[in-house]
Amino acid sequence: MQDFASIAAHDLKAPLRRIASFLKLLDDRYPVGKPLDSDAIGYVRYAVDNAARLQSMLDDVLEYAQAGRGGTLGAVDLNEIALDACSSLHRDDCELDLEPGSLPVVQGIPSLLSQLFANLFENSIKYSSADTDLKVSVRARPLGSGGGWRVSVADNGIGIADRDLTKVFEPFTRLHAGDAYGGGTGVGLAICRRAVEAHGGTIEAVSRPEGGTEIVFTLPANPGGIHSVESVDSTSGQDAEIIEVAGPAKTQTMATILVVDDDATDCMLIREAFESRDDFDANVDFENSGDAALRRIQSAGTPYDLVLLDLKMPGMSGLEVLKRIRSDPATAEIDVAILSTSSANTDREQARRLEIIDYLVKPSTGDYTEVLTRVDEILKRA
Repeated sequence: MQDFASIAAHDLKAPLRRIASFLKLLDDRYPVGKPLDSDAIGYVRYAVDNAARLQSMLDDVLEYAQAGRGGTLGAVDLNEIALDACSSLHRDDCELDLEPGSLPVVQGIPSLLSQLFANLFENSIKYSSADTDLKVSVRARPLGSGGGWRVSVADNGIGIADRDLTKVFEPFTRLHAGDAYGGGTGVGLAICRRAVEAHGGTIEAVSRPEGGTEIVFTLPANPGGIHSVESVDSTSGQDAEIIEVAGPAKTQTMATILVVDDDATDCMLIREAFESRDDFDANVDFENSGDAALRRIQSAGTPYDLVLLDLKMPGMSGLEVLKRIRSDPATAEIDVAILSTSSANTDREQARRLEIIDYLVKPSTGDYTEVLTRVDEILKRA
């Protein structure tokens, strides 16, 4: 649970920091009496959006915690649970393939099993392809002489990459950057795992050869007591839009910086900070994933003078990006500084072992003055 608390603290801190940052921008740039222009309205909307995201995350954390508390065991008809979960979504664009009476009656906790099926169906709908009629199939078969059941929920959606099949069950894991596929907090499948393990079962994700994802879980015949569930670190993600910093054209004498950060809001705040400094002579590029950053670094004709790298990114973590930069002779000498919300000593030590030039912590207030001063010093030392 300590690992989960650490992950939750990191993810909950992000929207809170953004709210503070945008409110500070308003306070700094719009004194009393100054009319609010389109930029100011944008800051307000960003703050409101992040407040809503924070509320959603808190709700999910509560659900995650409750999923491990268990409840009273009783006979649960999975046919009714599955049909109720599907109908509660109020979606006409999803076909449920379930033969009447084909699912078993099991010993379980009704509230947790309802949450389990609801989350699985919601994921299937959320990660479906717009040009394909979604179909979700539910099947069950006996486990064997020991009793219990193997239940599968399969869809024909976009599927999950093999490298992410285990990561999807970790708390706050998001496989898609930003608001792709409706955004989300990345807790849904972690709640599913917690609910299944509370029954003494196991859960896994399987890529279907014909496309889509199959989630398979087991429910023992005699669940017994409630099991405590531990959590681990979160990663995952995919490429999204590249954000270019407005500024003068790149020249041979201008310093070049690559910022690698999966969060579009943080990228906007960093960009605002760079643009606000008239004396800061650098061309700054942005990438929002480790894969995209490595491709950009490797294809650059001239090595970047500095890479500012976030640690906690979906997909390929900042540390993995750093390892790959150091392992490639063509990029091994590039200066890399960490720019992260994490101030944990363990993160600092892991990064320092990979020869970073500095470790910078994102400001909670949105004031990047000190960060830019440190960046300026790094560039002058280079």
